[in-house]
Amino acid sequence: MILSNYTFLFENGGEYYAFNALSKAFLEIDSPSYDLLLAKQKTRAEITDEELDKELFEELKKRLFLCTSHQDEFLTYKAMIMNLRQQSSSMHLTIAPTMDCCFSCFYCFERDNKTKSYITTEIMDAIIKNI
Repeated sequence: MILSNYTFLFENGGEYYAFNALSKAFLEIDSPSYDLLLAKQKTRAEITDEELDKELFEELKKRLFLCTSHQDEFLTYKAMIMNLRQQSSSMHLTIAPTMDCCFSCFYCFERDNKTKSYITTEIMDAIIKNI
């Protein structure tokens, strides 16, 4: 297994967390697991069930923190978007209040567009009126 491209690892006040943007799962993890996952993420190396606590490994798989290939997880993302577009019970919007983002997520529609533009009050009012 490999760490998902949608997985973000971070530390806050001595506590360690993992967030997966695909599944929207959020987990608190222990320091040794965090260190291992961070190292594997940096080197894009395989993660085996022997390297982590078995329960944590299974939870990471179940919540899409781990995947077998990045292509497979991209297809999962694409399928989720297509399913959202096909349903009519709710409306889904992507609102980009700024193009001044520093995350540089690989899946972002902006890719290399680094303009520093911000949403105006008039546009916010128009979005609210439309909704």
